[in-house]
Amino acid sequence: MLGYMEQSVATALTKALTAVGCFKPKYPFVDAKKSALLYIAYHLKGKNNVYRIVITFRGSQGKHEYKL
Repeated sequence: MLGYMEQSVATALTKALTAVGCFKPKYPFVDAKKSALLYIAYHLKGKNNVYRIVITFRGSQGKHEYKL
């Protein structure tokens, strides 16, 4: 599984990180770190042609699921 993830995600993540480093986005009323994370998420969502990305985590208020 790890090898598959490295091969399939590495290129997309490298391109997203390069884009955020070159563009340096800053969304209004959001700090720089969260702006960069949002830009990476939207970049991956926009360039994703095959898979649907679902991020699930358990927080203090229960289970949260984000569909990108």
